[in-house]
Amino acid sequence: MRQGAANAFPPSIRETEYDPDQGLVQGQRDAL
Repeated sequence: MRQGAANAFPPSIRETEYDPDQGLVQGQRDAL
């Protein structure tokens, strides 16, 4: 699920939304 969401976003957005501390919390919220 996480990998799918990560792959869904382009590299630029993925890096911007992705935070080492929060993980893919930001990306998951935007995706959903």
